[in-house]
Amino acid sequence: MQLRRNAGSGEFDEKACHSCERDIPRTGPESDSLAEMDKAYAEQGYKSSSAMDFSHEPGKQKVVVYATKNPDGSIRKVTHGAIQDSYGTWESKLGGGPLIRHETPDALKGPAYGEPVGVCEK
Repeated sequence: MQLRRNAGSGEFDEKACHSCERDIPRTGPESDSLAEMDKAYAEQGYKSSSAMDFSHEPGKQKVVVYATKNPDGSIRKVTHGAIQDSYGTWESKLGGGPLIRHETPDALKGPAYGEPVGVCEK
């Protein structure tokens, strides 16, 4: 099970993880590759943001969606989601490994997870 830190209390919350057990991450249809992720995060109270704003905003919780891309820049596959904690750093659960923290969403950028392609917030 993947855990996330509750932005209000700083405690880990097992029920509202950022890329948890419900077949997430999911890639939507070619016409809207992030539709499935937007829907999954909406069920947790998040709204898709039109801006790729990774800044820390007290009182808001943000999730960054990662994907690999095709040569033409379109999304090939949604791969991951990272959540911003109450201090402004980011947390990720990478497969079966431990929960990690990273300073920026770009820290995970590369062939395995692709790059940040969307932001959801609540």
